[in-house]
Amino acid sequence: MINQKIKILVVEDDDIDFRILSRHLLSIKSLEKQIDRCTSLSEAYEYCAKTQPDIAIIDHGLSDGTGIDFITKMGGRSASFPCVLLTGHTAQDLDLVALREGAYDYLEKTSLTLSLVEKTIFYAIRTFDSAQELKASKLESERHAALNMRFLSFVGHEMRTPLRSIISVQDILLQSCDDDQRTPITQTKNAAQHMLEFVRNVSEFVRFGQKQAVLKNEVFDVTELLTDVLSLHLGLVEHKSIDLKFTLDDEMPHYYRGDKLRIRQVLVNLISNAIRHTEDGVVEVITTAKNGLLQFSVKDSGCGISPQKLQYLLGSKPIVSSTSNRFDGGLGLGLAICKNIASLMSGQITATSKEDVGSTFTFSFPAEVQKIEPQNRQVS
Repeated sequence: MINQKIKILVVEDDDIDFRILSRHLLSIKSLEKQIDRCTSLSEAYEYCAKTQPDIAIIDHGLSDGTGIDFITKMGGRSASFPCVLLTGHTAQDLDLVALREGAYDYLEKTSLTLSLVEKTIFYAIRTFDSAQELKASKLESERHAALNMRFLSFVGHEMRTPLRSIISVQDILLQSCDDDQRTPITQTKNAAQHMLEFVRNVSEFVRFGQKQAVLKNEVFDVTELLTDVLSLHLGLVEHKSIDLKFTLDDEMPHYYRGDKLRIRQVLVNLISNAIRHTEDGVVEVITTAKNGLLQFSVKDSGCGISPQKLQYLLGSKPIVSSTSNRFDGGLGLGLAICKNIASLMSGQITATSKEDVGSTFTFSFPAEVQKIEPQNRQVS
């Protein structure tokens, strides 16, 4: 903007002060400008409704209001042009108030010099231009991100139905197939299930990216939840020498309020990863409750993770690796989603690991204890 002719609006009701400021403005040789004057806020508002200045310098003390009133009405830093406050006296906090309300800078009439006026004008315009460029870049990035999210959502929707059909057909074939056919059919089914889980993870990641994920608040039994989650993984440990189990603190309550489905989703992901990278030994879910936090620690005796990978592992973005197939084929979508869920629940996921020894992933979050057991549940 500085390389072209700029329109400067001066809102000043004192003729002498206007002449002094105008003289300094006109003396800025490196700036081609047009100076327009208004003598009141009402006149300035009418002016801005008809035309847009490139910068406005507003006196703080006017007959029908203050310069800060003008800055606020124009939108502060969201205005379509930068504002500079002009004041005739030194107030201790006036400069801070002006900047807080959106002024780009301020000038004191008693200390006006050509150098100061020139620096203030250039600073305000350049800062405004930089802010506009940043805003435009942010909007463009958000537009591209929204397009990507919509594309991923569409792809996920289109893939889920045929994948479910493939899995259903494999289930039917497994009921009547010969022994020599069972292995390839099972492999096909497992591949389709893995792909379906990947598609679900993509869809979930899209929902978090679009901030569409919401939490439910329902009563759940920790023991029942863990029993259910571990039963889902019996097939994964069937051909491995893994002791899959869970333990609960003897003194902790059994009933809590929270989003059971989301908690289950995180546990399934953490346990699946632990089993996937443990050939023999133990995978254990250790559950404790302390200081209002419910904590699940998934501990394995698997291959472990290097310190370099561990520090990036729990980032909110998927981890792309060309050398490792760890964590959802190297994409890390599952763990990224788990961390988003934990954050949504005001909780966190932490990890410790030692190579060739094992890893422990801990999911903790605030949980309200349900002191009265649900009436529709029979307790033996």
